[in-house]
Amino acid sequence: MKIFITALIMISTMATTAFSDENYFSEGLAAAKRGDFVTAKQKWQPIAILGNINAQFNMGLLYEKGRGVTQDYAEAAKWYRMAADQGDAVAQFKLGYLYSDGTGLPQNYAEAVKWYRKAADQGDRDAQRNLGGRYSYGEGVTQDKQEALKWFVKAANQGDAGSMYVIGSMYSRGDGVKQSYKEALVWYQRAADLGDRDAQQEVEVMKLRIMEETSSKK
Repeated sequence: MKIFITALIMISTMATTAFSDENYFSEGLAAAKRGDFVTAKQKWQPIAILGNINAQFNMGLLYEKGRGVTQDYAEAAKWYRMAADQGDAVAQFKLGYLYSDGTGLPQNYAEAVKWYRKAADQGDRDAQRNLGGRYSYGEGVTQDKQEALKWFVKAANQGDAGSMYVIGSMYSRGDGVKQSYKEALVWYQRAADLGDRDAQQEVEVMKLRIMEETSSKK
């Protein structure tokens, strides 16, 4: 009976803590929505320290953007790392970006790739695009255009216009793939349909090149 009562107390304490965390986070979110970032920080920081993943991520955002606090990228990286270590994909992307850019952390492409990959494997399209970029340029990894293309396609298939444009460019130039103006046009058109102005210009260029290519074969 004593063990059962002790277990009940433990469950009750855990439930109360979870409920308290949820309340603090919600109150902080409401404060942030009305522009009161000082109060948001006061609500989020205690539960972030206790391990609340959403509060950890939002603390990172506050420091990254300088909202309610003095902008501090190193402090942002600290909070993002806490959330990233718990598996938050966007926090992993943010940490990868800070390593890639050398903002708040020493620039380290290998670390950037590590965190981009973690986020990309969870389906984060920004991380997929940036991981493709690291493979394309050989930063933090051995340069591999096919691997770059793989990640760009993953991001593009999630609606990332920037990745569509890059794929179009790869096919237009024959960069790591067999040159194909027709294939380039397909990808440029997809990006153009999403409003990418550079892609819209390239669509017209590709149409002209396809016409020239067709004429030269006659």
